[in-house]
Amino acid sequence: MWCVRLRQVINNTRFTTIKYIKSERWLSSESATSAAAAVTTEQQQQQQHVKVSKAMKAYQERAKAHESFMFDEWSEYEIGKRHLANIMGEDPQTFTQQDVNASIQYLLPSGLFEPLARPHLSPPTDVFAKRKEAEFDIAGRPHHTLFYTALPTFYQVMHDVTV
Repeated sequence: MWCVRLRQVINNTRFTTIKYIKSERWLSSESATSAAAAVTTEQQQQQQHVKVSKAMKAYQERAKAHESFMFDEWSEYEIGKRHLANIMGEDPQTFTQQDVNASIQYLLPSGLFEPLARPHLSPPTDVFAKRKEAEFDIAGRPHHTLFYTALPTFYQVMHDVTV
């Protein structure tokens, strides 16, 4: 009989089943925890079936690609900074950006007049622009009410001025 009740408890995915399991004296604590674990795994499976819009999927893919790209760039920057510190005979942990700039100017003198054409080693956050956050929720609806206009911030300012 207790086996039938245990099956009923495992098949039921509501939060009340956990209270029901704890209140019953005929179940041991091990079976109660296994039933509670079964309930939570079923809830997680139901949450995974939430529909995600194509726009959000595309944004998530672009965000993952950008994060992996920035991680690679940061690792290359740290390796280059460490090599530069070793060339200069300095400690890599205490090597600052000012030290990097001074050592590049010393090791690679340039006669170029344009500062952007001279050799440099900058952090990736200075070189690559920061990506915008998502402007829409998980279902694909935009957060801003004027999202579908050509310039939402401009039209928002115009709306605020007239009100």
